[in-house]
Amino acid sequence: MTRIIFSLLIKRSRYLLLFLVIIHLLMTVMLLSLLTQLVWLMIATCLIIISFIFYCRQYQWWRNNKAITQVSRDSHQQWLLYSQSTLRYSQLDLCSCVVTIYGVILYFKGQRFWQRYSLLIMADSVDDEAFRQLRVYCRSPKTFKD
Repeated sequence: MTRIIFSLLIKRSRYLLLFLVIIHLLMTVMLLSLLTQLVWLMIATCLIIISFIFYCRQYQWWRNNKAITQVSRDSHQQWLLYSQSTLRYSQLDLCSCVVTIYGVILYFKGQRFWQRYSLLIMADSVDDEAFRQLRVYCRSPKTFKD
């Protein structure tokens, strides 16, 4: 029988929203200075707006039922990703991760070789103690022994 030994509820991150706004505005300003034809400028600006909307939906700033809102690890070291109280992805293995003070990026692989998932968790979007536990787990040498 498997039981959940770690669970992390993910909320909206203001730092990530600020980062997305700054990056997309910088790209728009750069394109304004580089592109001279109005048609290419309009196409590029539309693509930047679509990119901004996509990432805001991905990280819960606009309503999206597919956005990951909870991550859990069971007793067999399998990870589960939940979206809006429904199981989204199950039986994932943690392949690698990037750990910083401000955020953690988790890279998962699924049952099949083409199933790869990544998840960005910012420090201001989760509980401090649970975030500390996640960082300690990801930095442990025993985590990626295989």
